[in-house]
Amino acid sequence: MSAELKELKIRKLEEAEEVDFGPLSSYHPLVADGDTPVRTGVQICEPGYEAQMHWHPYVEVLFILEGEMDAWQKGKDP
Repeated sequence: MSAELKELKIRKLEEAEEVDFGPLSSYHPLVADGDTPVRTGVQICEPGYEAQMHWHPYVEVLFILEGEMDAWQKGKDP
């Protein structure tokens, strides 16, 4: 990536907006202001939550703090 990073803006969890992803999930963006080539935040998913196939024009960093997750790439074997 050749995007120049001028200033990294990081939010504290208690100050981050809550984005509703439906009845089983919500997301709090921490590094995600649109000026950075990377995004991360805190997403809480209840058992049974499934994200639809999608893509991002940025790198998304995921850390699983509790439980487990399955992820796959379109066109690749799961």
